[in-house]
Amino acid sequence: MAKEPSAPPLSDVYTKVWNVCFKLWPLFLVQLVFTILQYAVLVLCLILLLGPFIGKYSSQIAGGLKHPNSFDWSPMATDWVGYFADPTWIAILVGLVLLYLTWWCLLSAPSSVPPPAPSSS
Repeated sequence: MAKEPSAPPLSDVYTKVWNVCFKLWPLFLVQLVFTILQYAVLVLCLILLLGPFIGKYSSQIAGGLKHPNSFDWSPMATDWVGYFADPTWIAILVGLVLLYLTWWCLLSAPSSVPPPAPSSS
């Protein structure tokens, strides 16, 4: 004769999971705020990095997007290569990457801390 599994009913499991999640809802909000801040800093770093180039060529980019087949992209592409090959820009890129990685690590650290072990008393 086959032995019946002794697992609790699913309703008991779902009740326990709901109770644990309900107790920990502030952690979800903290994690949500940290995630929003992480992506906001990513957008800020990209704006700081590409902002001067886009600001200089915004009217030409808009004109090229309106008429992509007839627009001559070569002058902008040549300046694009010169802009990104500039050692100053590369240093700024490295600095922003390091700043972003530091910010990402600092914001990720609270969510990666393991929970305390249950007391054995």
